[in-house]
Amino acid sequence: MAHGRICWTPGNAARGLLTWAIDLWPYVNGKALTFGLNLKEMDYSDMLDVIHYLFEEDSTFTTSEHLETREGVRKKLYAELYEREYKYFRGKPSSSSASDFDDNSFEDLTPVDPIKPPTKGYVPPTDFDASRPNPFGGVLDAPLG
Repeated sequence: MAHGRICWTPGNAARGLLTWAIDLWPYVNGKALTFGLNLKEMDYSDMLDVIHYLFEEDSTFTTSEHLETREGVRKKLYAELYEREYKYFRGKPSSSSASDFDDNSFEDLTPVDPIKPPTKGYVPPTDFDASRPNPFGGVLDAPLG
């Protein structure tokens, strides 16, 4: 290590990240610019760290619909705007099941008990009128002070 930085990176991993960044350069460069970073002017180890961060951020999604939308937009943009194929299109993601998880994340779930009393019904919110001396309509005392 020199000055708190690792002086080398594993070649295949670095090459893979750089290939991904080059293939998606309009996205990668644009995202870096929104952070105020110019990748072309950075020290290579810092640039690789930023690309790694962008790769991980781009590889995560909240729902399958989110992934489908992002990839559909990219597929269309790369075809029409850049006149080339979007190489990383995964298609529709498969739905996950409990067997896809290696941890025991479902062990502490409690099954529904049909003998327990039903959930309480809806209680509408209390009317609030700030102009009244008792703004909550008698449900609560007036504010102090």
